[in-house]
Amino acid sequence: MMIRSSDTRLAAILIHELAHQKLFVKGDTAFNEAFASFVENAGVARWLDAQGNRDELSAWRQGREALAQFHALLAEVREELQNLYLGGRPASEMRAAKAGIFEHLKVRYEKMKDDAWGGRDYFGDWFDAGVNNADLALFYDYQAGVCAFSRLFTEAGNNFSTLHSLARDVASQDQKMRRAWLEKDCPAIASRPDL
Repeated sequence: MMIRSSDTRLAAILIHELAHQKLFVKGDTAFNEAFASFVENAGVARWLDAQGNRDELSAWRQGREALAQFHALLAEVREELQNLYLGGRPASEMRAAKAGIFEHLKVRYEKMKDDAWGGRDYFGDWFDAGVNNADLALFYDYQAGVCAFSRLFTEAGNNFSTLHSLARDVASQDQKMRRAWLEKDCPAIASRPDL
């Protein structure tokens, strides 16, 4: 099978999968994917910078900023759905309200695409298959802890070896503690261009 993708996308896939080889916690998808996604983002940015490929680095950073914005939008939707499910409404009303939330998500996405990204449709394919709760959960697992790892990378002096060592320390905690660590808010970090 031949992979059709840009060199940058191929590098991202390789770095992401190699990060799993470096650190993997059995049974903790959120931790594993957040770690690998952070290493992917930081690794690709460093690789492009080292190659002096400024145009591709700029495009990569724009994509990462769009990802952070999209993640924030999906976090809002997850909260809306959680409030809906905790509201005690009859099932038929909940189904209708849930459909309305997903429709409003599409409207907000189109606005974000037009206003923030100049019409660039970064996540259109994600919507094409139809969005459901499982999609939101999976997206959350891949992105939710990236900010926590960004803080850890700063603590590591932007050194990948030190990051791996510090991440192993976090990985050695029980799952509840790892989840709490991943879910710390990080608005100042989320807007960084290298995410």
